[in-house]
Amino acid sequence: MGFFRTELPFLIWKRFLSEDEQFSLYKNAVAQAGGREVRIRTLNFG
Repeated sequence: MGFFRTELPFLIWKRFLSEDEQFSLYKNAVAQAGGREVRIRTLNFG
């Protein structure tokens, strides 16, 4: 199982990614998992 923390790209790029950029990023992460389970944790400011 892979665990994708969505706050990391926001911290790295210092800006909010567009919906298309986020979709591309998550799609790429899932593709690289090669059929293994990937859990995507959404950004949480709390």
